[in-house]
Amino acid sequence: MVNPGDPKDIRISGLSAGAHSVHQLLHHVTRLPPGVKSPFQRACLQSNAIATNPKTPKELRDQYQALLKSLGLNPSDKSSDSKLKDPDTMSWQALTKEIESLVAFGTFRGASDGSFLPLQEMERQSDGTFAKLLQEKGVRSIVVGDLIEEWYLYSIAHPIQKPEDIRPNLRRYYPDDIVERLLKAYKPLGKDATLQECAKLYGRILSDGQGISYHPF
Repeated sequence: MVNPGDPKDIRISGLSAGAHSVHQLLHHVTRLPPGVKSPFQRACLQSNAIATNPKTPKELRDQYQALLKSLGLNPSDKSSDSKLKDPDTMSWQALTKEIESLVAFGTFRGASDGSFLPLQEMERQSDGTFAKLLQEKGVRSIVVGDLIEEWYLYSIAHPIQKPEDIRPNLRRYYPDDIVERLLKAYKPLGKDATLQECAKLYGRILSDGQGISYHPF
C-alpha cells in the first residue's frame, strides 16, 4: 500500500510507452552517484518494458540528419543542434509536424547515449547487477504487468501489407542484429500471406520484443 504524501513511499507507474519510460528511470537510478538514493521506492511497469538494448546515437545518425534536413537545417553545421533545441527558434508544433512527415524515420525511441542510459544496460539486468544496485538505492519493489492482447496495438501501428514490410518497420525500434534474431524466432510467412496475417505477425514480433506479453496461439 502506497501512503499518500509520504516522500519515502513514492511509486511511479507507466502503461505501454510509459512503462518504457519507467524502465529507463530504473536504470538511471542505478547510475546515481554514491550515497544518492532513488527519488522513488516502488515502480509498476504495465507491459512494454523494452527488453533489449536500445539503438546507439551512431545507429540513429541517419534519422537525426533526416530530421534536420526536413526542418531546413544543415546536418554539417554544428549550430544546427542548438537551433533544434531552442524553443524560441523551433516550436514544438513545427517539430512534431516534421516528425510525422519522416515516414521511415518517424519513430523516435530512447537511445543508449552513454550518459543517461549507458551502453549494454540489459547485460547488467541479466547478471543481477541491476537488481542489487536498485536495492542499494532504496527501490523496494517492482511490479511488471502483462497486456494480453498487446500484439494488436502494434499490428496497426504502421502500414503492414506484405511480408516484406515487416523487417523495415521492426528496424524503427531495434538495431539490425536484434531485428534479424527476432525474425528467425518466428515461422516466416509465404508470399501469398494475407494483409491480416502480415499485420498479426508484425504485431506479435514487436510486442514480444517490447516487453512481457502472453500470446494464446
